[in-house]
Amino acid sequence: MERKRRICCRVLALLLPFAVSCQQFAELNMEDEVEVCVIVGDAQVRSVDPDEDKLSDLSVLAYDEYGLLEESVWLPGLKSVSSCSVKMKLLKGKKYDFYVAANTAVPVRESRLENLLKKKFYMAYPDEYREGIPMTGKMCGVIPSHSQTVTIPLDRLMAKISLRMDRRALNDDVSMIVERVTIGNCPKSALMFSESRVYDGDECFNVGFLKDSYGVEPLNVDDNISKTISLYMLENMQGKFDGSGERVFEHGDPRRRVCSYIEMEMSYISATKYSSTPLIYRFYLGENDSSLDVERNCHYMVTVRPSKDGLGAVGWRIDKSGINDYTETDFIVHPGRLLQSKVGEKLHVYCELMPSNAPFNIGLEELEEDRKRGIYTYEIDEDGHGVVLTMKNEGSGLLYFEAGAPIDKAAMVVLVVEGYMNS
Repeated sequence: MERKRRICCRVLALLLPFAVSCQQFAELNMEDEVEVCVIVGDAQVRSVDPDEDKLSDLSVLAYDEYGLLEESVWLPGLKSVSSCSVKMKLLKGKKYDFYVAANTAVPVRESRLENLLKKKFYMAYPDEYREGIPMTGKMCGVIPSHSQTVTIPLDRLMAKISLRMDRRALNDDVSMIVERVTIGNCPKSALMFSESRVYDGDECFNVGFLKDSYGVEPLNVDDNISKTISLYMLENMQGKFDGSGERVFEHGDPRRRVCSYIEMEMSYISATKYSSTPLIYRFYLGENDSSLDVERNCHYMVTVRPSKDGLGAVGWRIDKSGINDYTETDFIVHPGRLLQSKVGEKLHVYCELMPSNAPFNIGLEELEEDRKRGIYTYEIDEDGHGVVLTMKNEGSGLLYFEAGAPIDKAAMVVLVVEGYMNS
């Protein structure tokens, strides 16, 4: 009996330290509810495309000191808010690394932190941000408590490039109208939580983020300094520019396939030259002349300042293959400058120009005046060089056409409308 008592005492003595340890562990690691607040970081200049502060969905992940996922929350269906909070149950006294991803359309969740740091965000096309610009944020080494709110700002994975034209140094006879702007070597993907770059041209869209037609109209509304348009692209950190002079890469240079650039296509006309195909300006992006980095969550402002004839801009590679010298100019009005017609008849009046892309004024004010007087109705040709008139009443009208440089000619057309055509 005494032997059994001694054995029990020894066993209890052995178990006592473990019991005390377990009690201390339980007190240390009791669950507590922690609030994690996510906010969109410092806003850039607002743009109509896209909403730069929009949050549509959110993934919040908490990793322990060993890089293991302890808790995650997925919030879909957010209604374009710019901040939100989530509740997470975590262990008291324990150190956590918090990672957040927004506007990914699907949950972001990796059981190990090392895998999360390798995770990429992919875009199906260059302006795929219906759900908002993709964003991420992190805060490491946090020991949360019940009374604490962990606030995590978000960075956009995309850079914003704003572009404007300064035409003040151009010769008076030069006209440069922007028709299209594109980002070349526009990345398809970016690492979500680490610095990201393109390593091969296959990692870029064949045609990057672009604007044309109405999208580039703000660049053409002023002869001095234009309004601004903005373009967007995922981060592409290509490092320092180790060359000398301008950032222009010849064929065969590997940087030509991976460094991001802006390409502008413009129609061109001057007193001596015109463009049969667009004049193309290409400029490689970067923070300054010695950088090729396009960094996430940064706003780059690019001002295009062509001077004199606009064909020798510093810092831009210019494709002038479509620029031609004038051999001759011409301005012919068809079917003539004194016209007769009858009520009910249709008449096509148009101008033949050489070169055909010279600036042209169809005389809309005169057309509207005759229409209001009831002489005719009109429909302007697709190329803007002519008009189809439908005669409504007897009377006379006046049409005015004017061609700019290098033609620099104008013509008045007198129209007399008589009674109805013979049936």
